[in-house]
Amino acid sequence: MFSFSRPLFGWFFNRIGETATLYLGIVLIIAGFLVMGLLHTSISYLGSAGILGVGYGILFPTFQSLIMRMAPAGRTGFANSTFFLFMDSGVTLGSFTMGMVAERAGLSGMYILAAAVSTSMFVLFTRARRAPGYPA
Repeated sequence: MFSFSRPLFGWFFNRIGETATLYLGIVLIIAGFLVMGLLHTSISYLGSAGILGVGYGILFPTFQSLIMRMAPAGRTGFANSTFFLFMDSGVTLGSFTMGMVAERAGLSGMYILAAAVSTSMFVLFTRARRAPGYPA
């Protein structure tokens, strides 16, 4: 789904803009985690995996594009490597942390917590977007 959503939603980014694209990606991630945590059928797991894949496929290139646009001239390589450093660190630490959560709260609890963390990201992004100095 990741490779399917990247070209499909490129037009969305170009026509609607980065903010709406990021909101869509974050909402899909939250919905995917909620479906994964609350419903327990094979079809719901497949559907939520598809929703998560599309959400990730929207968020990853959109964040990367935003970072490249915000980077000063001549610093795009540094900005790109920093983006990947934090992205990889988040995946590594998130996997370890969520594994510990799953051990104690079960998979449903882990996915509900992932939805809560994603919702927090949505709120933080919305507030940061309104802050003075955020590039339009």
